Amino acid sequence: MEKSRKYWLIALLLVVLGFGLRMVDLQDPPVDFHPTRQFRGAMIARSIYYDLLPDADPERQALAAELSADFQEFEPPVLEFMVALGYLALGGEALWLARLIVSLAWCLGGLALFVLVKESVSGTPALAALAYYLFLPFGLTASRSFQPDPLMTVMVILVMLAAYRWSESFQWRWAVLTGLLGAGAVLFKVVAAYLIMGLMIALILKVLGIKKALKSAQVWLMAALMVVLPGLYYLIGIGESSSNYFQNWVVAMLPLVTTPDFYLGWLKRLYAFRALPMLAALSGILLFARGRGRWMLWGLWIGYALYGFSLPHQTATHSYYHIQITPLVAWSLAYTLQWALEKFGAQRQQWQAALLTAVVLLNLYWMYQGIDTLLSEDHRAEPPYWASVGEQVPDDGETIGLVQFYAHLLMYYGWTDVELWPVTGELYLAEIRGNPDVNDFPTLFARKTEGMDYFLVTTFRQFESQPELYSHLYENYPVYSEGPGYLIFDLHDPAAD
Repeated sequence: MEKSRKYWLIALLLVVLGFGLRMVDLQDPPVDFHPTRQFRGAMIARSIYYDLLPDADPERQALAAELSADFQEFEPPVLEFMVALGYLALGGEALWLARLIVSLAWCLGGLALFVLVKESVSGTPALAALAYYLFLPFGLTASRSFQPDPLMTVMVILVMLAAYRWSESFQWRWAVLTGLLGAGAVLFKVVAAYLIMGLMIALILKVLGIKKALKSAQVWLMAALMVVLPGLYYLIGIGESSSNYFQNWVVAMLPLVTTPDFYLGWLKRLYAFRALPMLAALSGILLFARGRGRWMLWGLWIGYALYGFSLPHQTATHSYYHIQITPLVAWSLAYTLQWALEKFGAQRQQWQAALLTAVVLLNLYWMYQGIDTLLSEDHRAEPPYWASVGEQVPDDGETIGLVQFYAHLLMYYGWTDVELWPVTGELYLAEIRGNPDVNDFPTLFARKTEGMDYFLVTTFRQFESQPELYSHLYENYPVYSEGPGYLIFDLHDPAAD
């Protein structure tokens, strides 16, 4: 009992430290990690806030709603609603609030992971798994970002723990809780279904087998909760958005799995989890994991592999699409660490102490790396820059723009929306989807600029990487306005003036 208290005391200290690290540079604008996705959430939260604000300026309220209407709904705006409520309590917008909420949830999820690993492996490896989960540099940055993925990951951890407890006792309360948590995880983000499906199939086969599982009312209840509740939302509530996403990002992108770039990109994304822990995790699931934990991990990792092949573009290019494997790596490597402790403990205690010292030093180094990354980037110049660009965009016509981050920062800080000219990456995706205009610049330009009066450029690297666009604008249209970091062309036909 005394030893268990020590484990818990250390775990709580690690969680407090992990939360404190995530509060470093709290008020820096969220441009440090996938700003396109974070400012999408910011725009939606702002719209909800103005809808809830009793004395909101009608013009601001309408503009906030108009700007957020550009975003298709792919999951319920749970985090955005929580942030909007926080804005009401604070009396105004404060983007750092999302960082605080997500960080707190992530760290509390670490305690659930600690409990799971402590019960399935042992106390010391559980502390190491918790430290990895909290202090991995990629996780430190990703787990405080304004997007649903960190919260989805926390929900997956809770499902893992609830399912493990259910498999011990087969009590109805754990079956109901597992089903509800699974439904919640999928509602936070639908891709959680891959991990949860793999987890539950593997665990049920282990503890019940196929015949008993098919006769189990608890199994059918968990399946119903996990499928029906999210299904009502994704298939009925936002059926059109779900269908479009499936067609554009799953079906249309499947040819990418036959290309070397897909696998190289996937490996590059996995490098964020560091080579040594990944090797230890691989050893854990292949060699050292035992019992239900082994089956659960195999199910989770198989679900992740299926997920990667189903969404090849995001898998190869978006680091945050992998955040949910952080607890999987942590749990998997705990088995390898337990084996090492037992092996070294049977020889000399000095070896065991050396191993634990190495783990501590590695995490200290990661903490330093994480803090250094957060403090080395200063994005406080972004809000005034984008506000100034927004003021320069003419309001007497329609504007199309070659703007970084899908113009989300312009929308948020400049309160200005523009149609988007595709960046090179989007042109590549359009070619994969079979869009015939991509290789026909005159047709593409005519179609995209129809009804447009101005062309805004803020990403000059992209502008120069599209030579046909570059030369066409300079040769055929006058510069309307230019300044630090922006350029605006007048698209009116000079002959008509």
